[in-house]
Amino acid sequence: SKGEKEIIKFGENFDDLMEVSLYDINNNLLPQKSGNNVAYIKSGDIKNYIYNVSNKTGQQEIAINAEKLLNDLYALEPNNEEIYIQKANIFSKRDQHAEAVETLKVALQFTDEAAEIYSMIGMEYLFMDNLEKAKENFIRCLSEDDDDYSSLYNVVYCFDFLDQNKEAIIYLNSFIDKNPYSEVAWHQLGRQYFIIKDYEKAVWAFDYATLIDETFLGAYLEKAKALEKLKEGLRSENKAYIYHCYNHYMCPIGFEDTP
Repeated sequence: SKGEKEIIKFGENFDDLMEVSLYDINNNLLPQKSGNNVAYIKSGDIKNYIYNVSNKTGQQEIAINAEKLLNDLYALEPNNEEIYIQKANIFSKRDQHAEAVETLKVALQFTDEAAEIYSMIGMEYLFMDNLEKAKENFIRCLSEDDDDYSSLYNVVYCFDFLDQNKEAIIYLNSFIDKNPYSEVAWHQLGRQYFIIKDYEKAVWAFDYATLIDETFLGAYLEKAKALEKLKEGLRSENKAYIYHCYNHYMCPIGFEDTP
């Protein structure tokens, strides 16, 4: 039950003992474990946990109690990046996003997983509607971990929100140069070409996305939209497409639908 407690040792003396219950970030009591001590916390298991002094009465009290315990942990383990991450989470829940950013910047000094922290900083800047700073940090995250597709989507979101579609195309092309089999990057590149009405290149990018992942339904649907836009242009008396083929140009005067 939530009234159960476990003892975490912070020192050799009885006066150094503190009774706490362990809860995850959704406020569910974690399974009780024996022998939890400073070494357990050092190992990184503090990650994604909130430590709640027993007999909580509400979210505000939880945050206060958690912060107090994190301060106690800091006195013992000032170089543990997880302490700063959890302090930043508390600041974020209080809508103190600037303080969260500064705390996460300190965590960067002690971590071997900078990608995760850059992503968290990016999210804090999103909460503050600072899309430029958010974009910068998501890009830093991807430079550390190019498999973080959540950050890739967030980068493109920032480009979109800032109406920087051409800049997005430049970034995505450079990302694809390093990660040519990223179907997500090809799909997002196609979206950017579609937005600036370069439908031919949109189809080209969506083609690569579906070649890499034949089950990528979203890419197929957006490719169909781009093809429809191309056909609208061919039907129109006010539009023309010019194709550059090696050493000559050609201008199509019609089209034929094929299955």
